[in-house]
Amino acid sequence: MKVAKGQEVLATIAAAAAGLGITDGAITLIGAVHEVRISVMRKNDALTDLIRDYAQPFELTGTGELAGGQIHVHATLAGEDLTVAGHLHAATVRDFFVHAYLSPLEIYPRET
Repeated sequence: MKVAKGQEVLATIAAAAAGLGITDGAITLIGAVHEVRISVMRKNDALTDLIRDYAQPFELTGTGELAGGQIHVHATLAGEDLTVAGHLHAATVRDFFVHAYLSPLEIYPRET
């Protein structure tokens, strides 16, 4: 699927997956975004996220999963004089697009 200008990447994937009835799958992302929210684990407390927001153009690549309808993506973003990586919380397309590939999977045995 294509995430177009003005769309938020994760929300667009979630809506498309729900519309197709997909609850579990593998996600691959490639493209360019502008506004980004990403986190890493704190070095002295791995259970606490260090969340950062960025507002600049970034090349994006990411992989993740849709598990039980919940999206979890890790991404690497490269911008002018800055490269960031971590857990992707949000990313909005401004000037280009993101292609999102969602491969449905069956989880066996299904967890309850």
